[in-house]
Amino acid sequence: MDLIDVETELRSHLAACPALRAPDDLAERTRVRHRRQRRQQAAVVGIGLAVVLVFGSVPVLRGLLPDTGTTQDVAAPSRGVSTQSLYDLPPRGALAGEEAWLQAVAALPWEAGEFDPDTPPAVTSHRVAWAGDEAGLRIAFVLGQADGRLSGTWFTGPAGAEPGELTQATGVQRLVRNQPLAFVDLLEGGSAGVLVVVGLPGDTVEYLAGTTVTAAGEEQVDRRQLPGVDGVAAGVINDPRASAHSLQVVVSRDGQEIEAMSYVLSDRAEAAARAPIEGIADPREVGSRISEETVQNTLQLPLSAYGPGLEGASTVLLAAGPTADGRGEMVLAGVTFRSGATVLVVGTTQRQADGSTTSSISTDDPQPAGTPLTDQVLAVRLDGDVAVQGPADAALAEVRDGEASLLATLPLTAGSGVGSAGDGPLTVRLLAADGTLLTEVPVSELGQ
Repeated sequence: MDLIDVETELRSHLAACPALRAPDDLAERTRVRHRRQRRQQAAVVGIGLAVVLVFGSVPVLRGLLPDTGTTQDVAAPSRGVSTQSLYDLPPRGALAGEEAWLQAVAALPWEAGEFDPDTPPAVTSHRVAWAGDEAGLRIAFVLGQADGRLSGTWFTGPAGAEPGELTQATGVQRLVRNQPLAFVDLLEGGSAGVLVVVGLPGDTVEYLAGTTVTAAGEEQVDRRQLPGVDGVAAGVINDPRASAHSLQVVVSRDGQEIEAMSYVLSDRAEAAARAPIEGIADPREVGSRISEETVQNTLQLPLSAYGPGLEGASTVLLAAGPTADGRGEMVLAGVTFRSGATVLVVGTTQRQADGSTTSSISTDDPQPAGTPLTDQVLAVRLDGDVAVQGPADAALAEVRDGEASLLATLPLTAGSGVGSAGDGPLTVRLLAADGTLLTEVPVSELGQ
């Protein structure tokens, strides 16, 4: 029995068990936890895997509920957990009554990708779960099962397409039987996309369309209703590339929000999500000191955090260079929102002995509009290294501990550079070429 089967069994078992009572301040605690997790350092094996990791199965968040063991923690059985299976439901959508069309689509062969978890189930087990036309596309979601394991894939074509005109838009995805799933596709021209969420009858769907930031540095989440019928919701989303990175769907079942669901991108939506971020300013020409992969990987984090909320924002590289051990790279960048508020992001990559690459990325809460990022004096630490930006005429940075003892020096080019940093409270002094002290700044860690 694999992990997905274990999860299915556990959810079925929990449906018959008393549920923990959520604390009264659960909503606020969830928001705080979300912000904290978004700021915390993230380690990813391999460059460019962030998009792939985002669109897997999203696990149940732990640590949001009180400790168990008292009668006060027991409530009525949860209405949000259902043993009903997507596979056992009749076809839904505008084409649910087109029996011949449904049979022809169910008979279409599935092609499994290199990294898909299983070989496709037998065609005889295929059945169309939902099919309809949305925003100029004809979309069909098809399920199949083998050895009790549920799988699914999506087909798309032009609105009104016959079965033979549909093409498989995703790989074969392993599914949890009662878990909602979201599908994102790109419309022609790429300026908009379509979102389809398949749940159980009675489910309602909202999605987070992005997070904007005010001039005071306050985040405002744009949460919208996705229109739906019979547990399936669909609609057009703006800026699908940014939405693909940051998309969060909220499915409510019997008055409770579902804690886990799956996401999948069409092949063309995934290609758009992987496209390089463009328009990055580099006034100190630090980008040439490191690889483009490190820059792009680091900037995925604000794109994932804010999505379409980055419309009108500008991105700038502030410091970059090889790490002190010579096995990696570090970059410090910043985003200025349309409101003038700013946020920093720092990232490192390290080459491992086995040839793999690990990446660490961290960001912080937005700061109110004020001094432009390129005029700020910054020293940001991550994984034992520090990225420094100071006055353009700064030629050397000294890293000193709390007792002002010199720990390390690092040469600066155009006032910026990367070097080693120790633990504990540190200060960086920035010196001119003749040794004159220009300024000093405490070393900070984003997300702390």
